[in-house]
Amino acid sequence: MQGKQAKIVSPTQERAILGYLATTRYPVRDRVLFLFSMKAGLRAKEMASLTWAMVTDAQGQVAEVLHVPNRASKGKTGGRTIPLHPDLQAALVTLQTARADMATPERPIRCSERGGGLSPATMCLWFHRLSTSHTSLAMTQRSIEGDTEAKRKLVALL
Repeated sequence: MQGKQAKIVSPTQERAILGYLATTRYPVRDRVLFLFSMKAGLRAKEMASLTWAMVTDAQGQVAEVLHVPNRASKGKTGGRTIPLHPDLQAALVTLQTARADMATPERPIRCSERGGGLSPATMCLWFHRLSTSHTSLAMTQRSIEGDTEAKRKLVALL
């Protein structure tokens, strides 16, 4: 089965999704995952393979770049080095602080409730659920915006 082309997310949609993610069970983790896709352009396989060693420097601090080795990437040419967007870097620092002793170099960044990493298929499912939630969120947002406009017109008549 071939993958589908990712949809383009507008800045307004991005803010709405980040707002939604702030209400999830794991808001810090979910924000990092979404930003890896949006700000670093990572694929599900790459996100599932990420460890703290790939985003930290020799002192264990979140670095300015992400190193994706061959085993975690699609290619066979030495992996990729990706500069970290400031929003993603800040989110990683927050997640690292929240994880404390669990944010060791060999551990996965994206953990399940049981502490293990997640498979690429699970990552795809997470994004599918997010897009489903986003569609509902977009419809709700349109309804709210429509109601707001109707209220403005009504107030203008007074």
